[in-house]
Amino acid sequence: MKRQIFLILSILSFGFSTAVAQTTPAQVKTISGGVVNGKALSLGKPAYPAAARAVNAEGAVNVQVEIDEEGNVVSANPVSGHPLLREAAREAALQSKFKPTLLSSQAVKVTGVLVYNFVADATPNWLKVGYDLASVQHAPSLVFLNTNAIAKLFQTDWTSEKE
Repeated sequence: MKRQIFLILSILSFGFSTAVAQTTPAQVKTISGGVVNGKALSLGKPAYPAAARAVNAEGAVNVQVEIDEEGNVVSANPVSGHPLLREAAREAALQSKFKPTLLSSQAVKVTGVLVYNFVADATPNWLKVGYDLASVQHAPSLVFLNTNAIAKLFQTDWTSEKE
């Protein structure tokens, strides 16, 4: 009987010590950091891809990142955003650097999201504007537009754009 009680107490104490060991902060390896843009020491700047620029692709691209104990981005996976912008955002995320995150004085891995906002170039292509105005001059339904007056406003820009 004493042997059985001793065996039961041994099993319970082993199970309890294992449960306590699994919940100590030293065992926590990865924490979630949410949006981590503001926590970056240096944030990689994405190049605007030519294909995306050609179609005026713009908007936010969210990249799920994993940051190691030293603050380096070890993995980056775009999870939303325009398909033509995702690879550029992923490459920029991999170049980012963070201050190590400490939990109970121990450096830990962090997962989070980097958000990159791409804005299409708002500078008008004056050569295209000139071509469109020239086309409008020959459209009978748009005769009410004074295209000559508009063209004189942009003449200098068109000439330099055309060259």
